[in-house]
Amino acid sequence: MMISRAMGEERSGDGKVAAIPTIAEVHKPEPNHRPVLALLDPRPLTRESFSQLFRAATRDYVVLPLSGPEDLLDLRSDMAEDVKLVVLNIASRSISDKPVRDDIRVLRHNFRDCPIIILGDRTNGSQVTQAARQGINGYIPTTLTATVVKEALRLVRAGGIFLPAGALVDALTQLSTAPGELHANEDQGDHDNPAEGNAPSFTPRQQQVLAHLCRGDPNKVIAYELNMQESTVKVHIRQIMKKLKATNRTQAALYAMKLVGSSKA
Repeated sequence: MMISRAMGEERSGDGKVAAIPTIAEVHKPEPNHRPVLALLDPRPLTRESFSQLFRAATRDYVVLPLSGPEDLLDLRSDMAEDVKLVVLNIASRSISDKPVRDDIRVLRHNFRDCPIIILGDRTNGSQVTQAARQGINGYIPTTLTATVVKEALRLVRAGGIFLPAGALVDALTQLSTAPGELHANEDQGDHDNPAEGNAPSFTPRQQQVLAHLCRGDPNKVIAYELNMQESTVKVHIRQIMKKLKATNRTQAALYAMKLVGSSKA
């Protein structure tokens, strides 16, 4: 075949002419398809601060700071498809506040398969209850350290649910001591799912262990965090599983989350 370098053309034997790719075209980089973490925060200062934190914590994600769900909905369709994680900063507001509930509803409707994490200042049990009820994948208090935030993001990205242990203990305490609630015991009939029956009663130590189970912490971590022997942790877990009629620790955590999510506000 003949190549016309002056014209930048390639001529084949049948007379057809095709342009020779330029160096820029040959070495053109592939499009960036890294997943996107959308950070929604109406306040510029905190939005930029948390953006830097999340960039350091999730280097395999592109962090996209936006002011709210409306900006997220205005993204081009191809960019919106790359959004794989949404963090909504509600600051000092409660999850039960109507504007927050509306934002969560919009995100749930338009990003059904995308995990949603709430970033907030409040750490009480009612926040956890509301978060579980609305199907939130994680609640990160602003009181946590950067290291814990990184682990929380890792857990949610892996398909888990992150809720602060202290707030979970608070929620479980409220659930166990709620007036008029019947507590599960061995004299009651078996339930396929305790969340559909009466709430079992947990000791304060069991509540702490169960809170860590809900976070997916292994026995060694639970023992370290609660300053107890690993063998003692195992005993508490067996008792928790018995009360929840669960066959394994994962099932116990799921049942506990359903109990918290279905409890009265």
